[in-house]
Amino acid sequence: MVTMSEVLSQLKQLGIRPGFWAKAEVHELPRILMPEERLNQVSMGWYNGGFALLCCTDKRVLLIDKKIFFLTLEDCRYDMIAEVMYQHRLLDATLTLTFASKTLQFKSWNQATLRRLASYIQQRVMEVRRRYDEQQQVTTPYILTAINSGQVNQPHFAKPEQKISNYVMPQIQGDPTPSINPYQGRPYFRRRISRFVTTSQLSR
Repeated sequence: MVTMSEVLSQLKQLGIRPGFWAKAEVHELPRILMPEERLNQVSMGWYNGGFALLCCTDKRVLLIDKKIFFLTLEDCRYDMIAEVMYQHRLLDATLTLTFASKTLQFKSWNQATLRRLASYIQQRVMEVRRRYDEQQQVTTPYILTAINSGQVNQPHFAKPEQKISNYVMPQIQGDPTPSINPYQGRPYFRRRISRFVTTSQLSR
């Protein structure tokens, strides 16, 4: 378990001094972080639920919102993030993360800190995607070589002479009507009924 002194030491190395409004969130970090996990970027700000702490570790992105009667925790891995958008105005900056059909919008007055955090997330997302592309490039030639050498069975395709029209539906027992292939027979004719026909004529 990560101790509080280790968390404060990591924050000090990042040059971050947690203020009064972030004390509750900082005290939750020892319970959330794993022993081998380290903090890389931290930003204090707010989202649609109120004031919160946004942390980037070497494994995931954490949003911590600690209040007196409840705790809100968002845990997002870098391979789940689909889009990262950063924008800043005169007084504040906004970071928007899209992941798992959800959108997280985090704002902060410290534009420089939030921009470094956004750049770090973009870098980690690109690393994960590049690693995935390299794995795909390595495994694809191996699969093609295995198929050509006969180590992997090729997919079975139906022969061209096996047409659907040769299939005949089985006849239900007790049904005097012959079995009809719905793909081969003629379509059913609709009976056209005039709007001037009476009810007694329909029953004939």
